[in-house]
Amino acid sequence: MSDKITLRFVWWDNDTKIHKKFFTELLEAAGFKVVIISDPNQYCDIEIIGVVKPRSSTFKLKVLGLIQKSIAGDRDSNEIYPKIYNPKTKNSKKRIWFTMENIRPPIQDDLDLTLSYDQFDFNGTNLYLPTWYMLIGLFKPNGFEGDGVTIQADDLLKKRTLRQGEKTAFACAIIGNPHQVRLQGINILNRIGKVDVYGRITGRIVTNKMKVAKRYKYTICFENDLYPGYVTEKLLQAYITGTVPIYWGDLGKDNAINRKCFINLKDFSSTEDFVTFMKSMDDIAYNQMFEEPFLSTLPDLTEISERILQ
Repeated sequence: MSDKITLRFVWWDNDTKIHKKFFTELLEAAGFKVVIISDPNQYCDIEIIGVVKPRSSTFKLKVLGLIQKSIAGDRDSNEIYPKIYNPKTKNSKKRIWFTMENIRPPIQDDLDLTLSYDQFDFNGTNLYLPTWYMLIGLFKPNGFEGDGVTIQADDLLKKRTLRQGEKTAFACAIIGNPHQVRLQGINILNRIGKVDVYGRITGRIVTNKMKVAKRYKYTICFENDLYPGYVTEKLLQAYITGTVPIYWGDLGKDNAINRKCFINLKDFSSTEDFVTFMKSMDDIAYNQMFEEPFLSTLPDLTEISERILQ
């Protein structure tokens, strides 16, 4: 490849600006000038295929999935998304599949690499790239729209300080998806203290999470699935709003996130154990957890960069 790289994104939805920015900055950090092209007939060096097929059968399946979720509980995401990812653009030097959803990488001969939440390499064809890697500002500061905060990865390695009198309320949950485990978590915490619930399911819409959450000690931030490595933006967002996250998720073998900075419901063998632990959290223990940095180390993107460019 020359000093210029042409990059095309296909089958991506509109809510992906930060993710596209990440790939662009990753290639720029490797010393390339990145040119984004959109014409499906134009040759490109790298094509990154997302999981959102243009409005057709996939759109109908997603709508059907949402309806069935509301009736019968959560569906497996793999039932909703395509089994074959073929945007019918064959004029690229390298094709890479990337997902922001908890779905397994497809088996396709025309894919050079997959990037997913899976921490298994599938015989060298897959690399781990969770959403939170892309949001922490590894290359340039990253702003969270609606949170009123800008972050840079190096700052997440530093301890934070709790200002006296800042925390005046117990816990909050800002919810878009009324996931059953999430609702169960709220019910459990309500046995200890009052949990204020925000989001479209309550009609209390939040436009700035930082402004709302900062007066609370805890923020409930549960993933939609419990799967090794499936770590989205939820834990990070709860942390940067100035609270101690109460999480439900599985970091798997990724040790970049500091496990001392949050409480993971997954780590408790029973509801009673969790309630007992929460009741034992005095001011000293809380302050120690609050001060912990979000990161133990920066994620290593060397292999991802090398495999994309090789």
